[in-house]
Amino acid sequence: LRKHSKMRKNFESKFESPKQQIQELIDGAMGTSMSRRTNACGTIKVMAAQKKNATMLINSSGLIKALVFVAGEKVGDVEEDSKEKDRENARLRALASLALLSQPKQGRRIICEQ
Repeated sequence: LRKHSKMRKNFESKFESPKQQIQELIDGAMGTSMSRRTNACGTIKVMAAQKKNATMLINSSGLIKALVFVAGEKVGDVEEDSKEKDRENARLRALASLALLSQPKQGRRIICEQ
């Protein structure tokens, strides 16, 4: 069994303190305002679509935690409440951001370890 198992390499993620603009997006995603949360997740999604930004974002301390927080929000009846629509939009944007950030190999590993 030992000869068929692959040895894992030590992996150290290099989290950096985020720039001021990224920190504002993290704060917006973790905040209570649904419209601000939706806009922050949308901005992160647009930034994550570019490969050079994805590496910078994945190494920003607190970003993955914020996206997982938004993605984990429970959504009520979307048809009746506009606040629930905003919550659903924020959730979808956070999930799309996580999907984009997990495309690079380094990103997958960091996301899975969170």
